[in-house]
Amino acid sequence: MLRRNFTVTAGIILVSGLLASPAFSADFQSKYYDLPLTNDWMAQKVKDVNVPAGGDATLFASKKFGEGVLITVMPSDVPAKDAADKMAQSYKQQGMRIIAGPVQIPGQNSYRFTYVSANKKMRAITFVTSNGKNLSQISVLGRQGTQGTYLLKGLKPKEEGLFPKL
Repeated sequence: MLRRNFTVTAGIILVSGLLASPAFSADFQSKYYDLPLTNDWMAQKVKDVNVPAGGDATLFASKKFGEGVLITVMPSDVPAKDAADKMAQSYKQQGMRIIAGPVQIPGQNSYRFTYVSANKKMRAITFVTSNGKNLSQISVLGRQGTQGTYLLKGLKPKEEGLFPKL
């Protein structure tokens, strides 16, 4: 079930997220975090039908930088390591190439891996973190991922241990 949820989150969510609802610019708030949006970063909530049950997903995109950030939070007591390993395995089975990880971020209950799509047109850095009751997946999409990672430095969690410290 977890594997299916990640597949749905990673695959369908990117396309459907763009069509889900009006985009927000300015500071973005969810029940799990606040995120100040700078430059031309825009946020779009993903339709609930495309999100794991009880979860929350938002796609952030910057036309200027050509990067995107997908933040998904779902209820789960699955350890971050297990979830990251299952995600990486699922992506491999879908034809993506894991080029780094999953590796633990030192001193955190967070794991990171990097993958490239089968057609080599998309690169993503994915962070998987768990606090024992919720699981977060953050994917920074784009060639370098530097601006998406920079955006995440402003992330203000509302639950302890739910997101990586970048």
